[in-house]
Amino acid sequence: ASRFRGGARPRAPNSMEDCCVVCAEPLTFVAYGPCGHRDACVECVARLRLVMEDKRCVICQRESDVVFVTRAMGDYTETIPAERFDGLRRRADDGELERDAVLGMFFDDRATCAKIRELRGLRCRACGDASAEHGSLKALRAHLREAHGLHHCEVCLEGRKVFVSQQLLYTKQQLDKHKYGGVADKDNAFGRDGFTGHPSCKFCKKFFYDEGQIFHHMQSAHETCHLCRRARPDAYVYYRDYDELERHHRKEHHACLHPDCLAKKFIVFVSANELKNHEGVEHGHAMTKAERKEALRLNDLGFTVGASGGGGGGGVP
Repeated sequence: ASRFRGGARPRAPNSMEDCCVVCAEPLTFVAYGPCGHRDACVECVARLRLVMEDKRCVICQRESDVVFVTRAMGDYTETIPAERFDGLRRRADDGELERDAVLGMFFDDRATCAKIRELRGLRCRACGDASAEHGSLKALRAHLREAHGLHHCEVCLEGRKVFVSQQLLYTKQQLDKHKYGGVADKDNAFGRDGFTGHPSCKFCKKFFYDEGQIFHHMQSAHETCHLCRRARPDAYVYYRDYDELERHHRKEHHACLHPDCLAKKFIVFVSANELKNHEGVEHGHAMTKAERKEALRLNDLGFTVGASGGGGGGGVP
């Protein structure tokens, strides 16, 4: 039986409060844990729990091993107190509820449970109703390839956070065009016009799902020149490794070649005067008296350098 939250005013039909906070689609069935936040639809909660391996409530971030799924009826939606969640397993054993043990979800509607099981399943869409459940993604992909000549995009499998049953299938020719951006994807599945293919790292020869992923990769796996970035903030130029970046430093800027600074890395300056000033301050003991005097004279002209060992590049005149 549904339970009415006494004193609460019924919400207007089709208001934003009646939409899933994740996908913004109208709520039909909600899934919630002991916290009682009934703001996400059953499909989004199932996807979070299986694909993202995230069992937290989307509102309060409380983690829950089990969730209850029921029809969304606004203020009349069935509400189970937190202390009664331990009884969901018993109700399922008694046949009162349907259970999906993989997702930790309990349903009071058999058809909705069957729909979610189908969504998360590893069945061949090309075989239709005759398809059997495959034991693993590897087995499903082998069947698709051998029986139908169809392929998943490996980049999408990793980066597009949907159920395997919702991933697109391609022939070999279609897959090449998809990956390199030869044609737009069917049904605009990526939610953006003018899809130009998955971006790739020219150093690693690896494809990434979108610009955000490749940006994170380039920032963490490769090098960029902080002096060039400072001069041209909108230009993103990367180098394979520090050895390649150091060659750029020596060719285009003024790098300190003292062994201590070479070991610290990134000790490089915009101008020759800044470099001389740095050498006088940091390495003056290795200079002749005249060289040190000349280097320190530049400091009197208004040049500044970073703190010793900072590795942050030269000062600004």
